[in-house]
Amino acid sequence: MYNLGVASTNYRTEVYLDPADMRWTHSGGRYGFLHCKTGMPGLSTAAAKKDFDSTAGRRWLLNNGCERVKEVGVEVSMDLPMSVQFAIMHAAEKVCLADSVFYHACHAMGKRVDFAYFGRGLDVHTVVMPLHNNNERVCTTPPE
Repeated sequence: MYNLGVASTNYRTEVYLDPADMRWTHSGGRYGFLHCKTGMPGLSTAAAKKDFDSTAGRRWLLNNGCERVKEVGVEVSMDLPMSVQFAIMHAAEKVCLADSVFYHACHAMGKRVDFAYFGRGLDVHTVVMPLHNNNERVCTTPPE
């Protein structure tokens, strides 16, 4: 590795959304965005603790002021480009997320993470948390 003598002071990640991505968000009403299935393989491994129950996530969002829920893989098709899925998340009233790309994208867009599930522990969060100031609620137990 080469040291070029250049030090960055901007440790902020960013997500750029095309205006065309935003057209997917104009559906009216206050909704919560839910991503609870990370696709990590294995039911008996530590990685499996990244996922949480969809029913609990939906209940948490509805109990916290959302009129409806848009869940990745249910109301939000996984066939949509990631930028469109991020735009839908950006327009949400609240977000309830597992430790995933959506967690990082949410912070990169400057959006509050209302519920972030880190089932593998706060030590994992310490390693992957954003390098800039963030506004989040991190939990090691699934939403109730």
